[in-house]
This record gives sequence, C-alpha cells and structure tokens, in this order.
Amino acid sequence: MKALTVCCLKQGTKYGPERVNVLYNMVSRNLSLHYDFICHTDDDSGINPVVECYPIEHGLTGWWGKMNLYQERPLGVETERILFLDLDVVITGSLDDLVRFPSHHAMIRDYPVGMYPPQTEKSRHGNSSIILMTRGRMVHIWKYFLIALGVNGTGVSQQGFINRNFQRDVDLLQDAMCRSYKMHQMNPHDAPGENCRVVMFHGKPKPWDFKAGWIAENYR
Repeated sequence: MKALTVCCLKQGTKYGPERVNVLYNMVSRNLSLHYDFICHTDDDSGINPVVECYPIEHGLTGWWGKMNLYQERPLGVETERILFLDLDVVITGSLDDLVRFPSHHAMIRDYPVGMYPPQTEKSRHGNSSIILMTRGRMVHIWKYFLIALGVNGTGVSQQGFINRNFQRDVDLLQDAMCRSYKMHQMNPHDAPGENCRVVMFHGKPKPWDFKAGWIAENYR
C-alpha cells in the first residue's frame, strides 16, 4: 500500500516537462517509502510516462493551483500523506525523515527570516515550495479560500493567503533539513551539509544554471 503522494505543479510555459522529469528522478533516488508521484498540469507532453498527470482543477492559475491540495480529496491523491515540491528545488539527501515529520500541515520556513526577530509573526511564515500535509485535515482553508477569494483569487500569493489567515495552522519543517540557497548564502562549491534534504531556489539563480558542484550532481 502506498504511504505517500508526491505532487508537483506545472502550468504554462515557465517550466518545461524536463523540470518535472528531473524532480521525479531526484525523488526516486531519495525516498524509500512506497509512493505515488503525480503532476497537476495543463500540458503533459514530454513528461515521463511514469508520472501520473492530472488537470489543474477549478481553472486555478499560477501558484493558486496549490490550493487544490487543500480540498477534502485532491485529484489523483489516494494516500493520507502528501508531499508537495516546487519544480525549482534540489533534493540533496534522503526524504524519509522529512516525510515522517509529525504535522498535518507543514512548510519550509519562508526566508528572509533574518529581517525579523525570532518568534515574531513573520519569522514564523511558511513558504509553499515544500508542503507536507495530511489529506483532508486542512479543508477549512479551502472553504475559506472559496469564500474570501473564490477560484479567481488575486491580490496576494497562495502562501501569503495562508500565512495571513492560517498561520497557526502551519508548522515549520526543520531548518537543518530545508534550506534556502540565497538566504543561507550557499554556494555551488561547499556541500549543503549531511542533514540537509531539500534546498529551495526561490527567485534567481535556478538549479539548472549550474553545471558543476553539488547542485549539478543532485539536480539530474
């Protein structure tokens, strides 16, 4: 029986199918649990056939497509646990401990936390580059989204909407496991550390900009 669904989102032309395929390769090398790998997309051409592709429900665009995960039964998800990963992350180690993190709804910490004193509201904000959740446990977020913004939600980002309205419902994944390339001032020559599992590349540079070092070794 599958223990987990790993999910990604590809919409429009910003990222090509090769980004989905590389993410699948990284997960397959670093996750020993039985899992499904799915992609919510408006175009499945070029995506590895082993990846199960499903349409993006409700016509949600951009980052708002992630909101579909908060439904009681997200399309294509047959397991209780869900791990969502953006297409511009690099997986640097085993995901087994990360997916066992004891939370029904957790994200990577949103950086730059250095701008805010510890334990202040914004230092606790989550970033939806990585979301770990239990299916159906956060359906109240989906229901409020429909009331407050509807499926054409605008004005804030998807993670901004959640941080603004449901911060108490967000746990933060361990900082040592989930890092930011920019805000941790990482570089392509020094390995990210044995405890690091995922590095997010929000903004620029992107993982595919590097041709050598630990980034290129892992992003393939």
